[in-house]
Amino acid sequence: MIAALGIILIAAGAILAFATTISSSTIDPVAVGWILMTVGAIALLVWFAMLASFAPFSTTRTVSREAPLERHTVIREAPVERRTVIREEPLERQTIVREDPVDRRL
Repeated sequence: MIAALGIILIAAGAILAFATTISSSTIDPVAVGWILMTVGAIALLVWFAMLASFAPFSTTRTVSREAPLERHTVIREAPVERRTVIREEPLERQTIVREDPVDRRL
């Protein structure tokens, strides 16, 4: 919007300054043309300054960095139960004789 206004002011000022032959006793059209061209140039400079502040190659940058989150894997080990193991000596082999209550030889 500002750029269009600046270009229109420059064009109108150039027409008044260079292309008119109107003479007036109260207002000089050439001086008005030069004033309009100057105001249009200032409008374009303001537009360029505003455009430069949004440019990706701008020299002023604000960077906000938070500390990265550190992820830790926590492995919980099961509690160790203490057991007391008593080693027993093997028993001697014994021959077990089993008697049938019923005599089958009969």
